[in-house]
Amino acid sequence: MTFGQKIKKLRKEADYTQEQLGEMLSVSTQAVSRWETDAAMPDISLLAPIANLFNVTTDYLLDVDIKSKQARIEAIMRHANEEMCRNQPDRFDNAVRVYRDGLRLYPDSWELKSKLAFFLPICHGTEAEKKKNCEEANALCEEIVARCPDRRLQYEAIHLICRYAGRLDNRQRALELAGTMPLLHESRDFLVMGNLPGDVGIEHGKNLIHNLYIHMCALLHGYACTRQTREEVGALYRKASALRALLYEDDDFIRAEIFGSSQMEWAEQLARVGDFDTAFAVLNQDLDRILDIENRKLCRFSALSPQEHTQQVEDADIAERNANQRFLVKDYLQCLERDFSENFKKDERYSLLVARYEAYVETKTGCGSR
Repeated sequence: MTFGQKIKKLRKEADYTQEQLGEMLSVSTQAVSRWETDAAMPDISLLAPIANLFNVTTDYLLDVDIKSKQARIEAIMRHANEEMCRNQPDRFDNAVRVYRDGLRLYPDSWELKSKLAFFLPICHGTEAEKKKNCEEANALCEEIVARCPDRRLQYEAIHLICRYAGRLDNRQRALELAGTMPLLHESRDFLVMGNLPGDVGIEHGKNLIHNLYIHMCALLHGYACTRQTREEVGALYRKASALRALLYEDDDFIRAEIFGSSQMEWAEQLARVGDFDTAFAVLNQDLDRILDIENRKLCRFSALSPQEHTQQVEDADIAERNANQRFLVKDYLQCLERDFSENFKKDERYSLLVARYEAYVETKTGCGSR
């Protein structure tokens, strides 16, 4: 039963006309009619008087609508996630369209605003379009920080503001907000770690170490972006590689960002400072690894692997993994064209590398790469 249906039922049980109910609440008959047809909702200040008038709770008046609304919002997020997982070049753009449509229906949904803010900066487009998307995402995040009652969403918004501050020349604001966040040793992961029993605690510790590894590599890469010599960037890349070698065995590849796009990002930095030899080596080795794991049933050997994934990878997982890898290589081609310097592209090894990528994509998909 909708809110409007409840109001109509309660009014008739109390033997009030719409006009009488309107007079008691100091609203027009037309307003009551719009409530009862679900064309509008009463002002929030009227909910308690309505509940008192009919001797019911506000929870009774709103419960069904809130639950159904939340279910519809969750359905929108599932739809967006499906779009994002389609392995199509415009998957992020499609997810953004779904979230925009959702916000037109539920403009007060903080969850939808948070999701839209996350996906906007990673959409395709010109530099001007990307900056405009970042500005819109930043405005959404500022609104979440200022008004959203959910602290988790506030923290996520602060993270995004800080992440894209450089693009918007907004570093002072980012530092201000970063100062409001918990310190690393006060974070949830560290506080929980010592209070989980047995295997649950061990599994949490593994995930915490993996997350710390991801952040360490991100910090090293971020630092590399500020360095100007091949010696400095090369040293930072070797440190990131040493961390991976220390924590993960060769076949423990499924965990996010252990290989793949992070290697492309490192290659970009190495090429930026003129270390073309290492950049080409990184990219070719990464493709070698993709070819090596095609159609192999691999086990997870690392002590950091989640317990539930120590069994062999099933055929269905192989197919999904290979589809993701083919999509990854398509992305590589776009990154090479977009992010690498003209001098890098003039190197004779560049055309050979691109040819390897294109051959992989064409062989596995039967279609061109661009």
